[in-house]
Amino acid sequence: MAKYKIMNQHLQLFEKQGLSGSIYTQPFDVEGEQNGLMTYDREVVKIPFAELRKIHAALNPVMGTIPVVTAKDADVTEPGLLYSAMLDQYIVGKRDTAFLKKMAMMANQAGDKPGSELAGSAYISGLKMPLSDGDISSVVAFTKSTKDPGFALMNQNSEAFKKSMGDRKYTVAMMNMILKGEMEPLMNAGGETDWAAVETAVKPYGAPGEEILLRAKTIGYYNKQDWKNYVSAASAYLEKFGANIKAEEKQMFQVAIDQHK
Repeated sequence: MAKYKIMNQHLQLFEKQGLSGSIYTQPFDVEGEQNGLMTYDREVVKIPFAELRKIHAALNPVMGTIPVVTAKDADVTEPGLLYSAMLDQYIVGKRDTAFLKKMAMMANQAGDKPGSELAGSAYISGLKMPLSDGDISSVVAFTKSTKDPGFALMNQNSEAFKKSMGDRKYTVAMMNMILKGEMEPLMNAGGETDWAAVETAVKPYGAPGEEILLRAKTIGYYNKQDWKNYVSAASAYLEKFGANIKAEEKQMFQVAIDQHK
C-alpha cells in the first residue's frame, strides 16, 4: 500500500509537468506474477478499496458512482507479525500441508530463510503423488539443491514434472540444483578445481548433470584463459548441447575455439 501510494504521489508530480493519464498494467495477479492489485481469483483486494479511493482522490477527485463490489479486503497486518503467529502454531505441532505451504511462503516474505527451508521441507515431505500443478510449482520454488527433499521427488517423478513444467524448464531447474548441491562445494573448496571429482559427483544425474558439468568447465576455462582445456570442453559442450545455448553466447564460445584450437 505504501509503495502504491508513493507511485501515485509521483504521478501528481508528473501531472504538474503535463502528464494527462496513467495506467496500472496489472490489476490482477497472473500465475507466478504477484504484483496485481487483486489476487488471481479476484477474491481479495490487496489494498482496501477505501484506501485506494483516498490514494486516487488526489488525481481523480470526481469518481462518480462506484458500483458495489464483493472482493474481500486483504489483511494488511505487517507480514512479519503474521508469520510469527504461524511459527507459534508450528512450534505447538500444526503440520497440515496447506499450512506448511503458506508458512514457507510467509517465512520467505518475512526474510526468515531457515524458517522457509524448515516449512518447505516439511511441506514437501508430506506430499503424495500424483501432484497438482500448484504443488509442482511449489516444490520447484522450495527446492534449490540436490540436498533438499524436493530434488528426490523431482528426480523420481520426472515425467510428471516435465508434463507440468515443460522439458527444458525442468532440465534447467535440475541443472541448477546439481550445480548448487554437488558442484559448488567441490569448485569452491580452494585451489584448482578437481574436475574428475566433480564429474564423479554429477554422473548419477544423467544428461542434466553432464550438461551443467560441460557448461561449468567451458565457462571456467574461458574465464581463466586456459585455452588448451577450454577447446576440448567447449567443443564437447557445443556438440552435445549447442541447441540449448543462446546464439550470442554460442558464437562467443565458437570464436574462442577457432582462435585457440
